[in-house]
Amino acid sequence: MSRTGLALLLSITAGLSAAAAVEQPIAAKKLMLRRSSSGKEKLTFASKDPSFLFPALGSADDPGTAGAVVELFAPSMPGGVALAAPAGVGNPGWSSRASAPPRVQFKNGDAPDALSSFRAVQLRAGRTIKLNGKQTGLPVAAPLLSVGIRITTGSLVNCARFGPGTVTKDANGTFVGRNSLASALIDCSDESLASLSTITTTTDGITSSSLPTTTSTTLAATCGDGVVNQSSEQCDGADDDFCEGLDCGPPGHSTACQCCIDDIGPTFGVPEIPCCDPLATEVFFPSVKQCVTTHCGGAFDCDLGSCQSDGSCCAAVGGTCAIAGGGGSSAGVACCDAAAVCNFPFPSGTCCYPPGVGCTADFQCCSGSCAAGTCAP
Repeated sequence: MSRTGLALLLSITAGLSAAAAVEQPIAAKKLMLRRSSSGKEKLTFASKDPSFLFPALGSADDPGTAGAVVELFAPSMPGGVALAAPAGVGNPGWSSRASAPPRVQFKNGDAPDALSSFRAVQLRAGRTIKLNGKQTGLPVAAPLLSVGIRITTGSLVNCARFGPGTVTKDANGTFVGRNSLASALIDCSDESLASLSTITTTTDGITSSSLPTTTSTTLAATCGDGVVNQSSEQCDGADDDFCEGLDCGPPGHSTACQCCIDDIGPTFGVPEIPCCDPLATEVFFPSVKQCVTTHCGGAFDCDLGSCQSDGSCCAAVGGTCAIAGGGGSSAGVACCDAAAVCNFPFPSGTCCYPPGVGCTADFQCCSGSCAAGTCAP
């Protein structure tokens, strides 16, 4: 680790000792650590547990201010190994968006370098945590058996562990764990994360394990069977090593069993295909494209606005109501409140009240000023 990264880690550790950390064991979709024969390393992690602790934007826990530390543990490495995405706003560095859902992300296209081994870190409130790194942290020459991960932003700590029953590959320089449960951990301590044992509970003298049982079913090779077994497939469900932490399009949609991305951002060599709802509109920007979702159902939800009782999307006051792209492409999501208008400066619009409409806060007004309960001109 560089001196900058070490200083950051010591700073965060000191801050945690001064203020009690809040811990949250979470369920996680996947953890992959890989070292190729040429020596190149990769780390990808993804969790879609909505209960994870998201740092409030602008707070002392915001990684733009506090940075983020990712620690990895194994039975052979009980003290853990730390990797840092240091504080600092910019590119490389952290950025944030207050739109629904709020998000923070770290980008470093030159990783691994003196700044960080992480190429991307993204946290979306109530949705996802994604890590894409160029160092494994733990040595993968020998089987690891179990890997725990702890992600610290300020005083907030999220953790997961891939132990027996969730490890799908642990040989030849690769560790892959899938679908770990939050109940596999009692806390985020070093001891819990480095443990190989399962958690058991006893009721009326009967002991049961918290880890899930698995069954196997033989299916014909098809998109949706959870295995990349056709030349046309880049991924299939959780079998998504090629996607480098991106999403995998579900069966029945244009991106079925293809790596895709549901937001504007770098895809690190994987073709940029948006994970679009069939009812969504693809909006083209100079170098990327984005889905503007108009309906929330099936495998998709409302990235812009809120899901309504009829399954459609619309934006609340203060939320993004439209988005425009280059080359004449544009699309929009309506405002939920009939009294609001979509104030539309390029590249995106915001639902707001025009002058003369009642208000309770400045952000509700297109002018940015709520005076005596009415939006000012």
